[in-house]
Amino acid sequence: TLFRSILMPDSDKIQYADKDSYFSKLSVWLTIIATVAVTAFLILLGVTENTEVTQIRQENGYTCVEDYHCQEITDDNAPIGVRKEYTFTLDNNIATDTTLAFYTVHQYVEVWLGEEKVFSIMPSKDNHMIKTVGSNWTMIPVYREDAGKLVRIEITPAYKSFRDRQVDFLIGSELAIYQDRLFKDLAQLILGIMAVFIGVVFVCVAAYNLNKKKREKSLFALGFFSVMMGFWRLTDTRFTPFLLKDKPLLLFYISITMLMLGMIPVMKWIEGYLTQKSRMILNYYCIGAASLCLVQLILQFSGILDIREYLYVTHVVIGVGVFLAIGVVIYERIRYPQKTKIPLGNKISFICLAGILADVTAFYIKGNSSGLMYSLFAFLLSVVFMGISTINNYSEKELQLAEKERQLAEKDRKLAENERKLTDRRIASMMSQIRSHFIFNVLTTISTYCKI
Repeated sequence: TLFRSILMPDSDKIQYADKDSYFSKLSVWLTIIATVAVTAFLILLGVTENTEVTQIRQENGYTCVEDYHCQEITDDNAPIGVRKEYTFTLDNNIATDTTLAFYTVHQYVEVWLGEEKVFSIMPSKDNHMIKTVGSNWTMIPVYREDAGKLVRIEITPAYKSFRDRQVDFLIGSELAIYQDRLFKDLAQLILGIMAVFIGVVFVCVAAYNLNKKKREKSLFALGFFSVMMGFWRLTDTRFTPFLLKDKPLLLFYISITMLMLGMIPVMKWIEGYLTQKSRMILNYYCIGAASLCLVQLILQFSGILDIREYLYVTHVVIGVGVFLAIGVVIYERIRYPQKTKIPLGNKISFICLAGILADVTAFYIKGNSSGLMYSLFAFLLSVVFMGISTINNYSEKELQLAEKERQLAEKDRKLAENERKLTDRRIASMMSQIRSHFIFNVLTTISTYCKI
């Protein structure tokens, strides 16, 4: 850059800037095309059979226990006054060591093999502020000598909404259970990781721009929203508890707190496209949402209120935020009709808000949040739109900058030409003055000598 600025003529600099802008735009679009081609190639490899594998001994899978007895038992010590007891008998022909596995959500678990209690999970005795134990996979090793034993499993729901939740008991290869769950949650895991990665990139770029170039801060909000959404979906899969078996509560509360605070960065992102009055309305909402989150945490720590038990409060806050954002944008369109075009940022935020609202609605329809990815799809679609828009904006700015540099160079050339002409005139004027004075002095000297 220093070499160009010092040694290159102005005309060459303008020509180089035009070429630089052209090749920059070309490289970006070629990268996008190559990425799409690579994605298509990988999808093609994934759906086609390109190899033939012959294997006589197949790895054991798993089966679901169908023949079991379930009864509901009244228990005054249980959080909702009841617990469920499941009983079934293991097969008499267990050839190899295997695993008994089942998934529970906000339910305490105790497992007996014969007369031996082999597993339990419940809140610690000194814990008075949290009812739940989160979402867990119970994995019980079953040995060949356990064949024919009676299995008794007591499951106690922590909340009324989980009283009738169905539990599937799986017996088979632990690895097969892992692989099956990973395959089912793979899309959500990939999208969640992508959202976290994109968010981190956005935050780093925003920090650099804020420190060096003093640009807008909306990219910060978008980055934090992406990170929070990614962690929300990553910690809300059935595969994630396999990775942190000893920290089920951590996963649950990461998920729910990301949900509680997720609308705040969305509002901060949207307000960058609105007028001052509308921004104030969204700021009031952000203050209210953050204050409500703090109150809920204080009540949770004090044991007065359980966040999961009143999850609908968080969903109401999200719904209010969605409709408030839409209403503010509609108000701006009516109040300022001269804005003939809705900014791209508002359009993209609509997509994200629609995805969040769809996830919340589907949660109440399905009864659980497993596999809900509308918000992630909406966000990643928004990122694609923003990327294309950013590329076009940068290309246009580069072309405009090159044109301004060309115009500035032309002005500098004209100014230099005018200065050169003015200097020539000054020199000519000075020379004319020097000549007249010289002749006058010579004649005066001759006259003086003549008199002498």
